[in-house]
Amino acid sequence: MDAKEVIRLSRWMTGFMSEAKQQMNRLQQALSNNARQGQAAVPFQEDLEALTQTLNSWDTTELSSLQIMTLRQLEVHRFLGRPGANWLNDTIKTQSYDIATLSTQIAAAFQAMEEASRKLTSATNALAEVGLGADEPVEEVDAGRYRVAVIFKADASISNVADLKKRTNDWHVTVTGIANAVGETVEDTKVTGADTGSLMIFLGMTAKAAILLAVISKSIAVITANILDLQIKAEELRSKRLTNDAMEKAFSDQQKDLKAQAVATALEAMKPHLDVPLTTETQPKLELSIKNLLRFAEQGGEVDIETPEEAADEGEIDEALAEVATELRNMVIEKRRADNDLKALTDQRHGQ
Repeated sequence: MDAKEVIRLSRWMTGFMSEAKQQMNRLQQALSNNARQGQAAVPFQEDLEALTQTLNSWDTTELSSLQIMTLRQLEVHRFLGRPGANWLNDTIKTQSYDIATLSTQIAAAFQAMEEASRKLTSATNALAEVGLGADEPVEEVDAGRYRVAVIFKADASISNVADLKKRTNDWHVTVTGIANAVGETVEDTKVTGADTGSLMIFLGMTAKAAILLAVISKSIAVITANILDLQIKAEELRSKRLTNDAMEKAFSDQQKDLKAQAVATALEAMKPHLDVPLTTETQPKLELSIKNLLRFAEQGGEVDIETPEEAADEGEIDEALAEVATELRNMVIEKRRADNDLKALTDQRHGQ
């Protein structure tokens, strides 16, 4: 994760803590009081509802995958955003019989969030000392482009030169199809960096190309979630011994149909975002892009697209550029919500 993303994550966390801190303190005080023997119970439902509303309003779908990874490393991701609101209410509901344990669990979660915020602030201050900030002017090669992180992991990982050649060829085909669909060439997408861990390649894509990539990625996530939902339902029925051969075949056929329709579904979703209709030359290339991205996702690879920041002063930027940046921002957030829904189903299937 680059300096800009660290600083933006720190700003996000600081903003959340500024709004939530008093609510957290009031809820914790009420729970601590109720945990003491001999103390009259203090109602806390109003404080719980206020904090729940704040957690839901600070949507983690605005954060990139790399920022989410950082929150996971800091062990606070599950306490934030909609997952945090669900965790908080579920914990209070399931632990209400043991108020002392409940108070300790909530206090530990709140302390972890405060510590994470302090660490991110310290990192931001350290970056500022060496002259790095989130608003540094971009180099000309990156102007008008948005960062796309291609994360090669699981069965989509790169472990040798043969893998590197194959993945590079696949992404050349993928980017070519997307670029041609918006009147660009593959050369208009730049390689802006790389990182280790799960090997990551950073691309610089124009807003229009990034929008199509987000539309395809969202469509794939929705289709995968629908298939997984069918699999979960089939497994539940099997566990209750309520299936028969006809039902098993129906489940299997439905899954095959959804996957077979993936390309057509993604193409249909892209139509509102195309300035000009696809041609007999551009459509086959775009279909190859969709198939490549579907296979990449099935193998465990991940694509993360930078979320454009909302303009502080609309008068300072070109209106047309602001419009396409807003379109990209909205599409990236929709994609991340679809990714989150898919992850929730995956966790449900594995009992997490």
